[in-house]
Order: sequence, then C-alpha cells, then structure tokens
Amino acid sequence: MHLIRDFFGNYQELKYFFNKKVKLFVKKYYHLNYFDKFGTLLNYLDKGLRDDQILYVNLHHKVDDLMNYTLYRHIKKFPAFLDSYELLSVADALISDYSSVFFDYLATRKQIILHIEDYDTYSSYQGLYMNINELPFDKAKTKKEVLDALNRGKTYDDEEAFKYFCKYDTVNNHKKVCQLVMADESGLRIIDRKSVV
Repeated sequence: MHLIRDFFGNYQELKYFFNKKVKLFVKKYYHLNYFDKFGTLLNYLDKGLRDDQILYVNLHHKVDDLMNYTLYRHIKKFPAFLDSYELLSVADALISDYSSVFFDYLATRKQIILHIEDYDTYSSYQGLYMNINELPFDKAKTKKEVLDALNRGKTYDDEEAFKYFCKYDTVNNHKKVCQLVMADESGLRIIDRKSVV
C-alpha cells in the first residue's frame, strides 16, 4: 500500500498507484486553441502507455474543468487532496511546459520532459527568462515525441543543470529555514546574508 500525505497531514492511500510507474503531467500555459490539441495528446498517450504506467495530470484550470478523465485507462486527474509536491516526490517522470515546477523536480534527478509544442507561440506571447533549448531535459514538440521519451526513460546528463540550479539543495533545508526564522545561526554556514548553506 502506498500512502501520501494530504493537505491536512493525514495519510491517504493513492488509488491506482500500487505496482505502477507514476508519471506526472503539469501543464500550466493555456491559450484558446489548445484544448482540442491537448485532448488529442491525452488520447494518444492513453493508448500508448503500458499497463504498468499511470499518468496523473495537473492542468491549467480552464482546461482541466473541461476534461473528462473517465474516458482514459492510464490517465487520472491529479488528486485534489494532495499537495503537488507529495506526488512529485514519488513520480518517476515529469512532463511539463514552461512551469517552474521542473526546477523543483530537478532535485530528484529523475526524467523531465518539456512538452514545448507551442514554443513559438508561447515565447513570442509570454517571453522566456532563459533559452529553454539550452536545458538538458528531453524536449518534445509532438505527441509521438512525448510518448517515446516516456517509454525510453532518462537518457540525458543533467549534472551541470543540477549543480547550477540546485547547488544549495539538501534534505535539511526545511530545518535550516526554521533555524533562521528563530534567529539561530548555529551550525549554519552563512556565505552572505542572502545565502545559507
């Protein structure tokens, strides 16, 4: 049995989780023409995923409200009772778009797939803080590329990205933050007043 904490700190059994490879799809960008394309993508993924795979989907609310997840065999709506980071911590892979969630997931060193089918539209409309093509993660512009990357698994080297984006990440960061809030700097290495290691 797999238990995950809910928003209230209570443990819940995650249905469909046992003996499955959990994949997580977090898509936050939305534009009017995307709903039909996304439905087509989910249909394709659902048919191509193996029986030992489950894909939990967390979408922009304007798209998510229109989705009928009962149509899918391998795809489930992100459980409402879960904090997203609880599921991120146990997921085997993350598919995302331009959401910053992939920076948090990078700390797990598991597979990240950037679904950037709408890259030209997004970059011209929203703009980007960095060149996403310089990131080492799998990049997929088509539904076939998304499924192929999922089934292939992680094959890229993310060591440099990890060192750059997660250099202060440790399992004790929560304790360090609490120490600083309580004005206790003992045992902490303060580089400057903006960085704690």
